[in-house]
Amino acid sequence: MIYTYDGTFDGLLTCIHQHYYLEHASEIMEEIHYQPTLFEEVKFVETDLIKAKRVYDAIMKQFSEETYWDIYRTYLSNNRMKDTYILRYLIMAFKMGQKIELLHAHHDTLPVRRISRAVGFEKHRFLGLLRFAEIDHVLYAAFEPDHNILILLGEHFADRLANERFVIHDMKRVHAIFCDHWPWIISDFKMEQPITYSDNELAFQALWKGYFEAIAIESRQNLKLQQSFVPLKYRKHLTEFH
Repeated sequence: MIYTYDGTFDGLLTCIHQHYYLEHASEIMEEIHYQPTLFEEVKFVETDLIKAKRVYDAIMKQFSEETYWDIYRTYLSNNRMKDTYILRYLIMAFKMGQKIELLHAHHDTLPVRRISRAVGFEKHRFLGLLRFAEIDHVLYAAFEPDHNILILLGEHFADRLANERFVIHDMKRVHAIFCDHWPWIISDFKMEQPITYSDNELAFQALWKGYFEAIAIESRQNLKLQQSFVPLKYRKHLTEFH
């Protein structure tokens, strides 16, 4: 049996509940990613918040907070097999209990740990790579991450920019964080018109580019090392590389 769901984390946890209390699933995947075949039995699972909370509570009660974050970061990844990996991980975890923390290289735990690290690493990168510009008295930052990490950035920037109004726009997934001092929310968002920077913003961008060039030591230029810290795919929205 293949379970499909609506793509929400609660929907995924509902599928886990169905696996244990209704019928075992061989795979779980988002409905939009499922490609029908002739010989597979498929069922769409409606999100049930009560069932989802039961699974969430069981995870938080039986395992460490880091185990939960490994699962959640994997859910946020762009890996098409992520939901099935989480299913297999939790089947093993509920059998092993907290000993699951020691199974680093097991074939049912390794994919989740690897994907979780990749998502966490990308989040860490963008804590330093986001570039905000002032647009109509609002700080605006656009980016296009590989993984769906927007929700992981909200608390950090809401705390760091506590006295500001800001928008962090994931252009790949067409949604954004909106924060007017506090709290912050995530909503669908599409930029309808090109950004128009004020003269003041353009002046600061020019200063930043000048500083970036001035501190470079030509004799020590190492483009390969630079790309390892700031990959080319991230430079589209970085002022200093324009």
